[in-house]
Amino acid sequence: LWAGSDRLVDGLVVDRERMRENISIHGALVTSENVMMALADHVGRNEAHEIVYENAMGANSSEAFVDRLLDDDRVMQSLTPEEVASLTDPMSYTGLAERLARRTVEEHP
Repeated sequence: LWAGSDRLVDGLVVDRERMRENISIHGALVTSENVMMALADHVGRNEAHEIVYENAMGANSSEAFVDRLLDDDRVMQSLTPEEVASLTDPMSYTGLAERLARRTVEEHP
């Protein structure tokens, strides 16, 4: 991290309710990276990116994104409906947040 970055997080307050509101705005769309990484294990990163991009851009809502994934044969050949549901749950997806937070705490005790 950069010099003085500890001042950036000093006094930071996590507003859980506001975070939930922010997540609900985009819903499952915030999990597109999660879906792409799981799909990449089966079809390769470039193909997975294209598949997820097409489905995300064609969706007009969070639910539509999940529905499009479930209707996409390319996705269903690699992932089960249960996996898609799990991968698109925005409340369980944190990306790299945990690793970045731990690194920050370790570097700035």
